[in-house]
Amino acid sequence: MTGFRLPVVGHQYCVLCPVCSNTVSFSCKSANIYGVKCYLCHTHINLQNPSEPLTPDDPGVLPKHSFDDSVSSRGVCYSMEVRESSGGSASAQVAMLISKMTKEQRHIMSKGPYSEVQEVFSARRIQAISDKIWFLHPLVYCVEYLFFGDKPVAEVGNVRLFRREFPVVGPFYIPVVKTSTSSAVPLTIMIVFTGVLTYITHVVGEPHLWHNMKLIFMLFLPLCGSLWATVYSDPGYARPTFPSVPSLAADGPSPREVEGGVQQERESSWEDVNGQSVERRWCSACGIHRPLRAAHCYFCGMCVNEQDHHCGVIGVCVGRRNIGMFLLFVLICIATMVLTVTTAALVLRSCVSQNMGGMDAAAADSKGKGCKAMTPLLYALLVTTLVVAVFLLLGTLPLFVSVIAGVLTATTTRERLKHIYPSGRSPFDRGILRNAWDFITRGKPASIIDDRFVSQCLMQAEKADDFIL
Repeated sequence: MTGFRLPVVGHQYCVLCPVCSNTVSFSCKSANIYGVKCYLCHTHINLQNPSEPLTPDDPGVLPKHSFDDSVSSRGVCYSMEVRESSGGSASAQVAMLISKMTKEQRHIMSKGPYSEVQEVFSARRIQAISDKIWFLHPLVYCVEYLFFGDKPVAEVGNVRLFRREFPVVGPFYIPVVKTSTSSAVPLTIMIVFTGVLTYITHVVGEPHLWHNMKLIFMLFLPLCGSLWATVYSDPGYARPTFPSVPSLAADGPSPREVEGGVQQERESSWEDVNGQSVERRWCSACGIHRPLRAAHCYFCGMCVNEQDHHCGVIGVCVGRRNIGMFLLFVLICIATMVLTVTTAALVLRSCVSQNMGGMDAAAADSKGKGCKAMTPLLYALLVTTLVVAVFLLLGTLPLFVSVIAGVLTATTTRERLKHIYPSGRSPFDRGILRNAWDFITRGKPASIIDDRFVSQCLMQAEKADDFIL
């Protein structure tokens, strides 16, 4: 029987499914079975002629009275396309298939409720709120115009690069993200809170309140300085490649494409870190395999080393190079909010107790005399300042604790929310004390933004203009 083979009960065989081209492994359980089902597409494969599937009404089994379960010339003969297999059983093949599908799925979309795509939507909602208060943006425009001018020397992604030069420092580049207008909100809140409390403290005239206000004044400049130092800093951008044919998409690739969707060009690469495999995804927007612990920011339009998160409140990424300054900014914010809440509460308590007759006449004359000048409008401003400051304090404290926890466990906020490490522990974790010491002493890595990088950006912009023309 040329072109056919006799099956042997108990042996392992494999055949190619004619519909989905999946290799189906099976064990020969009986010599009267000539059909096997593909566990992927459920096609009933004809083992005598695998190129033509069995019809739905064909069970693929010979009647039992045809012959007994033994190797016989009267039994079923397999096609030569059915080969003997050294692989596992069908259940093992299913397990391998599930493992393969799981591996492919993580290239298409991150699993879990905190995927990077959902991070994008969350940041976009915050940015949309910021865009609605466009009337505050001129405050940021004025700061940027005074310090940087109005013409960047180059652009990459959504980042504008300005060149400044000082006699001692020399020339240097300042990256300005287009979402930096979000910083107008905290800047406005700081100015309004300081102005309201200063005026109310002046009206009330109690000496001990001025001590609090002096502390707030002392924190105001460091607060603004740390804010601007965070917003106008390189968070740790990874150097992208510059393709010869630029993308014509106005908004760049979608999050799904960047994360390795249907248009992914390359597979992820994996590196072993302390016995744990760590993924380096291919970024189709930057054209690179991301460095370890890096992530693509869809607002900056670039990959960021050790990206903790994109802060929608100040409109900038927090990464490897600026996380220290960001922590300082958050810490000063907490101190300022504590002083603001304390001062507002003391003023409110003093004036309310006087109006309710809680003081004697001498105390009222010496301490609470200015409270008589408090109008309903000033009370409304005071209560509003107190309530908003409390909410900001309650929102800032968890953020500070989260970032500090990341420093002590050698993880980022993004890694913890997405459960990047299956074991639950970062392979970069060296213990709480060692992690804290490494964070303090590691210093900043060199920025990629230099003359060579700017020249490459300008050349890429010229290629894009020529391509469009």
